[in-house]
Amino acid sequence: KMVWVPWLAATTFIAAGVGCYELIDIHSALAVLKYIPFFGLFQGGKLYGRYINVNMFGSPVSGMWICLLSNIILAVVLLVASIIVFLYFFEANLESHKGKVLQIKPLGRTLFNQEMYKIFVMNKAFLVVIIFLISMGYIQYNTDYKLPVGEIYYQNIMLELEGPLDEQKAKRIETEQKRYDDAFEQIAKIEALEAEGKISEFKADGMKSKYEMIVSLYPQFEKVLVHYDRAKKENVPFLYDTGYRQLFGMNGGLDRLVQELLIAAITIILAFGSVLSMEGEKKSWMLLGTTYVGKGNIIKIKWLICFICAFVISIYSWIFRVIMINSKYPIVEMFYSAKCMLGYNGYGVPLILLMLLEIVIHIISYMGMTAIALAISAKREKTVEVYIFSTILLHILYFLVYFL
Repeated sequence: KMVWVPWLAATTFIAAGVGCYELIDIHSALAVLKYIPFFGLFQGGKLYGRYINVNMFGSPVSGMWICLLSNIILAVVLLVASIIVFLYFFEANLESHKGKVLQIKPLGRTLFNQEMYKIFVMNKAFLVVIIFLISMGYIQYNTDYKLPVGEIYYQNIMLELEGPLDEQKAKRIETEQKRYDDAFEQIAKIEALEAEGKISEFKADGMKSKYEMIVSLYPQFEKVLVHYDRAKKENVPFLYDTGYRQLFGMNGGLDRLVQELLIAAITIILAFGSVLSMEGEKKSWMLLGTTYVGKGNIIKIKWLICFICAFVISIYSWIFRVIMINSKYPIVEMFYSAKCMLGYNGYGVPLILLMLLEIVIHIISYMGMTAIALAISAKREKTVEVYIFSTILLHILYFLVYFL
């Protein structure tokens, strides 16, 4: 009756390892705890790509060896503990208790609850969905939304200017423009002195270096000037738009979206591919068809449960992506017009409507994949055939969308 305890212990162990790795600083006195959990082994690029020493009682010790040895020791300890628990704490006759070690019962006797039990417990869809949620969270968390120096400059100045144009903001832009004009002018003077032979090339490079550092950010300031011109001519307010551009795929990111949808497709196929075929495979329809509600109602409820689950996981993946983008590129002023974004040529609807449209499309794509998997499952009695045909069809569709 306590079979859930090892699963809870394993989950806690994994969560503790991830937490230690992410939260403990390498220079901290607790740095050794960063690499003892097995999660440190997954960061191969950091372990092997650079030499990491950990302070162990005042002496430097290789982080790689700490990680490897500690995990070997933990594996042995856990194996021995598992054997001891099995031998001494489970005083049960396996034959007489067969099938009673873990009994997860339906939440109720309604048809909906019974089908939920069959899909998520008997069919193991719950486990597949949990793995998907963890995988998507991990992928989004580790997605490298780069924030280079130029973007930091653009972000700072646009957040400072955000809102309708006024005299103070116009003066701020003119002051910044003058700073760049002065830098360009100084560079031109130095190059003229070099061309006349009054200073050497080496000295000219040294004199220009500080001004070149200033003008290196000018391409980002040119984007600010575009916002400024539109604010003057079209009365469009300033908006830091990089977060929205990332969210709507205007800065690329198609590869990440396809990756997410492919993982979702595999999840949906594994979770729901056998929902209808399992009844045919086990010859259950002959019995279920004689029930009061009939076969039709059972099929409708199966579809409803799968659609609800697809809806939930689609919302989860989208919200998590928004959170991670917002952590690097603040998404603000959602009620501003979409015309505030550079490169946008569509209707001037509020940005929040575009976000709602995107999430609706996201949900529909998950629902569509679920519908395809269930439709094939209804036509094939063999679950393996459902997996094969669903995988082929969904991957063909994605490749067509990606390349067209």
